[in-house]
Amino acid sequence: INGGYELVKNAMNANLLGVQSDCPHREKIQYGGDILADSPAAMHLYDMSAFYRKVVLDWADQQWENGAYAGTSYWLMLNDQTGIGNGSGETVWASAPVVMTARHMQHYGDLEFLKRTVDKHIKWLGFLHKHFDKGMLKKGYLEDLEGYWKSGSGLGDWLGFRQRDTWLTHEGFYMASARSIAYISEKLGRKGNALEAALDISNMVKDRIAGLYLKYNQGFLPPDSRGKFMSPAQEMGLFSRIVPGDRRCNVLRHYFTRIGHTWPGS
Repeated sequence: INGGYELVKNAMNANLLGVQSDCPHREKIQYGGDILADSPAAMHLYDMSAFYRKVVLDWADQQWENGAYAGTSYWLMLNDQTGIGNGSGETVWASAPVVMTARHMQHYGDLEFLKRTVDKHIKWLGFLHKHFDKGMLKKGYLEDLEGYWKSGSGLGDWLGFRQRDTWLTHEGFYMASARSIAYISEKLGRKGNALEAALDISNMVKDRIAGLYLKYNQGFLPPDSRGKFMSPAQEMGLFSRIVPGDRRCNVLRHYFTRIGHTWPGS
């Protein structure tokens, strides 16, 4: 256990030189997905208040006029094809500044930082509300997910051993952006349109995911049964509380009976 702890700590130290990069030796790029995945560990190990404030402000500085965020904290024209278009990075990656602002508040209680960034984040949610559904249709995701059973356009659960459920992660982080903005608005005492709109969007996306993934009472899976091995699956539905309370035990039972999967070695 101590060896694993030191391994994580050394990896963090090697990737926190000005930006939080994905690797210190090859790409050295500040991907939003990596930051979202690693930031809970980083904030456990270190005082990241100033560092993550800089990360979010880097994103805010390069936000497009239409409200789109890139997939990296400064725009590199990299992987934009995985997003929903109109300048947006991949949805998980581009949601990093919004989700990280909420996490920053939870750890450090910095209300001034919320005040400085909230309008930028509301603009991002407005962009998603305007472009997300059309963008997903253009990417080939049908509204009923007919024929969807393997990785689509997007990054999703990057480097997972299974097929990546990219529809679920696009939708899940659209929801996470809305939830984060609702949280930020509430902390700032903004009880009006921004809070209500964020809550409405969050619930709308949550209901859309639940309506499709709980359709056949087989746990939390895409409607096409061939997609049962994709990742993330039940764990995301449970962790993000998409699954309603009266269905959680059933989903958990299906999760524990899930068959393992071999690594293709690519």
